[in-house]
Amino acid sequence: MISRKDERMLSAVGEAAAEFVNRVSVGESLVTVTKVEYRDNTRTINIFVSVLPPESTGKALALLKRERREFSSFLKRRITTRVLPPTQFMADPAMGTSTETGSA
Repeated sequence: MISRKDERMLSAVGEAAAEFVNRVSVGESLVTVTKVEYRDNTRTINIFVSVLPPESTGKALALLKRERREFSSFLKRRITTRVLPPTQFMADPAMGTSTETGSA
């Protein structure tokens, strides 16, 4: 079970990720943050995104992977916490897209 503190952090990460994705996406496709979850066994935050058109999923995830350092800096400016786990952008499997990932 996730604690209330972790829920608030994940919510803040989701909002920050949505803002960041909106800033860096080039307009070729629509990229939306759909879900954020914390994996306790790997100690990472998975940020799931959907991409329209679906054919652009690989390009969008590659862009997010290239910008991972910038995202990490952006997140640290937006969220105050002692330790911020590493983040990973992933295609949302519920949207019927590929399972490629981009770590941050």
